[in-house]
Amino acid sequence: MFILVGAGPWWAPFVPIAIMVMLLAAPLALAITLVRFFFRKQPRLPLRGQDETGNPYPSNTPRSTADEFIGQGWSVRALGGKFYFAYISGELAGRKKEIEISESDFQQAKSGNIGFDELCIKYDVS
Repeated sequence: MFILVGAGPWWAPFVPIAIMVMLLAAPLALAITLVRFFFRKQPRLPLRGQDETGNPYPSNTPRSTADEFIGQGWSVRALGGKFYFAYISGELAGRKKEIEISESDFQQAKSGNIGFDELCIKYDVS
């Protein structure tokens, strides 16, 4: 059997090859990553009035009637001679609250002379 003195472990001849492979592979991997990052396909942002898939939002918004006026997140309605102001509260999970209002406030809200903020201030809603 032939033994070389000072030859080192069996994997010693492969160390320079492994170092060369790592030195060549690292810049190549970085280049591939940069190309993929800068030339990736950009997502298309939805247009106004569309959801994230590009489909239009439904246009079935509730319509105001003679007995009810519907605003964004609030409404006033007449029910059995009484008038109610309904709104979504700012509580956690936002529940629907309803308070009784006067007939004149109902008519003003229906005609657009008074809005959500004014009704909230006047009736001290929380």
